[in-house]
Amino acid sequence: MDAPCHISSGDVPGSEYASQWFMDQFIHVWDIATEAGQDQTLDPDLVALCMPVAEKVRASIRDSDAFGNDIRGDATDSPQT
Repeated sequence: MDAPCHISSGDVPGSEYASQWFMDQFIHVWDIATEAGQDQTLDPDLVALCMPVAEKVRASIRDSDAFGNDIRGDATDSPQT
């Protein structure tokens, strides 16, 4: 997991790439459930595991102009929201 992996933003350790890949696949579970009209509730423990990865990715792309402004929920929203 320490071996470097080349991704579009540069080389990262395998562990970081695996974390990003997992988060991407996990988010697609929600996409598929939504389109299939199924329950969209994600496992809260897995959502919690993805949050640090999502925050790191968000911070790294914030200045790329590829995304709009952050949209933040309020304190009563679930971590999935």
